[in-house]
Amino acid sequence: MPSREEIASGVAAAYGRPLEEVLPIPLTGPPERAAEALAAYRDAGAGHAVIGIAGGDWRTQVDLLAKVRDLLR
Repeated sequence: MPSREEIASGVAAAYGRPLEEVLPIPLTGPPERAAEALAAYRDAGAGHAVIGIAGGDWRTQVDLLAKVRDLLR
């Protein structure tokens, strides 16, 4: 599974932004941490999020995202 830094490096390259700027963007860690990050975006006024899957086992990643969704309700 790629690290936060590896995911952020891909985002930085794709959008031409400095790594330091995009390093906070990837949602990594347990569902509770990801839900906390998404809640902060929501509280700041975000109406939607675009989520990509990084790593090999996409089914597990989607199951974890479902837990994140449940935590945000």
